[in-house]
Amino acid sequence: MFLTAAPFEPYPEEYYQRGMTVVLLDEQKLNPYDLAAGHKTLNYFSRLAALREANRRGAGEALWFNVHNYLESGSITNVFLVKDGVLVTPPTPTDLHDSAVASKAPYPKSCALPGVTRAVVLELARETGIETRLGAIDVNQLLAADEVFLTNSIMGVMPVCRLERKAVGVDRPGEVTVRIMKSYAALAERGAR
Repeated sequence: MFLTAAPFEPYPEEYYQRGMTVVLLDEQKLNPYDLAAGHKTLNYFSRLAALREANRRGAGEALWFNVHNYLESGSITNVFLVKDGVLVTPPTPTDLHDSAVASKAPYPKSCALPGVTRAVVLELARETGIETRLGAIDVNQLLAADEVFLTNSIMGVMPVCRLERKAVGVDRPGEVTVRIMKSYAALAERGAR
């Protein structure tokens, strides 16, 4: 076990109001056939280097694709997109054990981690009547998304309004993202009491 401690530095409130910019990582690809794929490990060197490069370029996150050129995750986040009111996120290795999910995936393995916040967001979406789908996302689908947001346990739900220089939707947090953000914040507030 490896533990570290540091003062909590929240993400700027402006990111939640205006949305974050992300970069699309093309220099490196995630390999879902690697034995460590889909597992949390201490080997974060390439992910942290990509995140540092994203920060250098004025972005808050770098999005990773797999060797088949499908979106998997951010360096430290899970990724969701909304298209025509449907919430879509890449399947995890466990999700691919479901034959209904696996039959629609153009690849047999995944690197997407089953994040705790990802699971909560999927549950909240279903509870609030938002249609969800686990599925492969290529770069064209990402670029055509009406909304994009990221999740992790530190940031919660983070809207993405720019994919590098391209605006996502109307260049501000969309309706579904805002609904999920509010539901998540209410759940976190109840849990804090």
